[in-house]
Parts: sequence; C-alpha cells; structure tokens
Amino acid sequence: MNLRRVDLNLLVAFDALMQTRHVGRAGALLGLGQPAMSAALGRLRALFGDDLLVRQGGGMAPTDRALQIAPEVRLLLDRIGVLVSEPEGFDAATSARHFRLRLSDLLASLLLPNLLRRIERSAPGIAIEIRHLAPEETADALERGELDLAISADLPEAFARRLARLHGLVEMPAPGEARDFTWSLYW
Repeated sequence: MNLRRVDLNLLVAFDALMQTRHVGRAGALLGLGQPAMSAALGRLRALFGDDLLVRQGGGMAPTDRALQIAPEVRLLLDRIGVLVSEPEGFDAATSARHFRLRLSDLLASLLLPNLLRRIERSAPGIAIEIRHLAPEETADALERGELDLAISADLPEAFARRLARLHGLVEMPAPGEARDFTWSLYW
C-alpha cells in the first residue's frame, strides 16, 4: 500500500468512532456533520477491508478487526500528537495539570500520603485523580488515554505483557521485598 494515498485524518475519525460508537457523536467530537462522518466511515471500511463498526441498537458495535487495530491507532495518534506539539518544559511549581492514576486501595494508602504532601509543597497547582480499576479495565483505560499512570503490584502476567507492549514500563523490586515481587509503572 502506498502511504501517500492514505488520508491519515481517517485515523482520527476512526479513533472518534471507537470512543463514541456513534457516527453523529463522533462527527460532533471532530466538528464534522453526520454525513461527513458517515463518508469517513465508508472510506475507513474500504481502507481496512472490514465493516469496522456495525449498527447495534442505538449505536454501533466494533468488529473484531476494529477492536484489534484500535489500540494501535490510539498509540499512533498519541505519538503523532507528541511529535507535532511544541516542546514544553515541565515546571511542577507552576503546572496546573490534572494527572489520572490507577492505584489499588492498598497502594494508595501506602504511596499517597507522602506523594500528596510533596505535591502540596512543591507543585500546588497539580491535581491527582485516583481511579480503582481491574487489570483488564486498566489496560483499556490506558489505551483510550483515560489514565496517565498505572501503578500495580504483581499484575497477572497476561495483562502485564499487554501493558508493557503498548506503553512505557518500569519494573522494580518492592522495597524490602523478595525479588519476585515487583511494582510496575505504566504510562
């Protein structure tokens, strides 16, 4: 396939369709009317040789192929966004960013008190939102960009592999623990 003939904006349309599972809402998300979004879906179907999304009830259901390519498309769009954005220096003291973290109750009770004290002292404008999600929901939320960081202890190996393949990963032994117990950070 000649990449020069592919309209890469279709990937943005695909991502919006996968987020909303609705042609009209996906169009509204991108500032397009329903006819333009329907046309984009038709072009996506031709490009991938698959229906991608099919009518189901009041919305649309993704095909297996759509579910297979959605995380890769999301990852590509995230990386393109980083590539084309102007580099900004991060200044914690003046930042007003909102970070969404996935932690279990146990990890939150162990890590948050000290973290929040430090943030209050050196980065008072930063907001932290904690989400409690199952491992499979964590992977999906990271893929959809709904989480900035996931911190886990001893994730099931299948989910750890999936997250590591799609996202950055740091693994380290837990302080004072045996080498077979690790903290895993995903972003």
